[in-house]
Amino acid sequence: MDLITAATPGPLRGSNLPMNVDVQAALKALRKLHKKLKDFPAHPAPEEVHKLRTETRRLEAVVHTFSSDSDREAQRLLKLTKPVRKALGKVRDMDVFIAKTHQIGDDSTGEGLVRLTEEIARRREKHVVHLSQIIAQRRKPVRRAIRRFEHHLESGNAMLSPVAPQILGAELDHWPRIDAANLHEFRIRAKELRYMLQLSPETYRQRIDALGEVKDLAGEWHDWVELHELAKKSLDPAEDGQILRELANITREKLRASLTAANRLRRSTVEFKRAA
Repeated sequence: MDLITAATPGPLRGSNLPMNVDVQAALKALRKLHKKLKDFPAHPAPEEVHKLRTETRRLEAVVHTFSSDSDREAQRLLKLTKPVRKALGKVRDMDVFIAKTHQIGDDSTGEGLVRLTEEIARRREKHVVHLSQIIAQRRKPVRRAIRRFEHHLESGNAMLSPVAPQILGAELDHWPRIDAANLHEFRIRAKELRYMLQLSPETYRQRIDALGEVKDLAGEWHDWVELHELAKKSLDPAEDGQILRELANITREKLRASLTAANRLRRSTVEFKRAA
């Protein structure tokens, strides 16, 4: 296993941030994205969209871990990839929404659900067209930039920059009490940090699992929030009131579960720091 060790002071105790990063794991992430971009179809299935989006997130974690803001090649790679990730996110959202429509309603809400599902499907088709255009424009330059960054890591000259994970870890450690207003932003930060920590063989598994629980629960809540907002724009409040009320109830339940997990993670970090 190839490791790079940061020649910097140790990590914040509360963040449990590692010093060693597995270069082979980083290279594997780059190669997977390089291949998936080449083979990505014009009419992707939901799973294909999800996998490619995940690989773009992993790429960002690799670049942030092995570069700095002054690294022009790394910043160019991030800039080239960002529109692809965002376009994938639009399609992914519609896929999630369609799946969630099967979790709500009964016989009396059938027509409203049909109309909502049709609207989501229409939006997905529009987003897929845009995604195909973005990938057609960016496929070659992104793959070339990935290869250059891959060669940089393979050369043995790459220097680990732990600044990004340390900053993220410190930010989460000092996050104010989590509520509906800042939960989504907390989830984004937790997700970014988790991807970075997964590159390290010395990271405590409990830390990754705790971040993963918050990421999943908060992501589930946010998906329901977005679906509820879309439904309010697409359905009639009088005719489809039952669907809208059910969506509101589900959203509240998901928020409670998310806040419980997020604040538990926040408290456990604070308690660890006090005991250390």
